Amino acid sequence: MNLSTTDLHLLRAAEGWIELGDWQSANEELENITPTLRAHPDVLKMRVAVYMAAKHWELTLAVAEKLVELLPGDLNGWIHRSFALHEFKRTAEAGRVIYDATWRAGYVKPFVHAKEQATFFGLPAWVVEALTTGFMELVDDSKPAAP
Repeated sequence: MNLSTTDLHLLRAAEGWIELGDWQSANEELENITPTLRAHPDVLKMRVAVYMAAKHWELTLAVAEKLVELLPGDLNGWIHRSFALHEFKRTAEAGRVIYDATWRAGYVKPFVHAKEQATFFGLPAWVVEALTTGFMELVDDSKPAAP
């Protein structure tokens, strides 16, 4: 389903509010989108941004998981999912999610270079931390975790 012109306008307005640091107004704009289109991937991406700005990690995780399900090739859902896990102090699991996503996309091949590649690509410090702490015990680089 495509978003209507009105819904696109509301989505862009929400984006503007997020850029201004006003997640409450961004959320109000998203609430005005046609109810049947609120599950559209573009709307969900903005919803994740709202929930992250509000530090609603459970909601961030739920929406990010939906994005991973809908768009498994888009790293944004995986990254947001990992960040939410990190906020729940599940950094090793977050690292595995990031590793699996980048492994699938061909960015990280051998595990031995994952930390260096994360640093090179400018991934957040928590990702590098995840790659150097208990994460090694979780990773079997021959088969990534299911989305």
